[in-house]
Amino acid sequence: MFGLFLIPLVLGLLVAVFVPNIVGKTSAENIETLNAKISTALNPGSTKDEIEMFLSSTSWRYGYDKYSQRYIASPAEEQSECIGRNLLIWLFYECGIQILINVNQSGSYKGHTVEQVYSGL
Repeated sequence: MFGLFLIPLVLGLLVAVFVPNIVGKTSAENIETLNAKISTALNPGSTKDEIEMFLSSTSWRYGYDKYSQRYIASPAEEQSECIGRNLLIWLFYECGIQILINVNQSGSYKGHTVEQVYSGL
């Protein structure tokens, strides 16, 4: 009788361990590849038009935060991959990638940050 409860538990753990590894084998971008992509496309002093043209050329969702003077972008979930996820993080937290492109008062590119963010129950 106890074996009947053990089978779904073992199968669930196997799926939790192997599915992220199988999904991670695609050509998804992670924080390192996204960071390199932005560094290649934008240089300090790039204009607002150049920034928006770059963001438009990607398939990222993005918007401009006028209060923080930065663009906030996020690649689609199926096109991005979080790195360093272990079993507990995979089970209890949803991972995403957030891209912050900072601009100065005139709207020129100042720098960027690419980070993994987690949300949970």
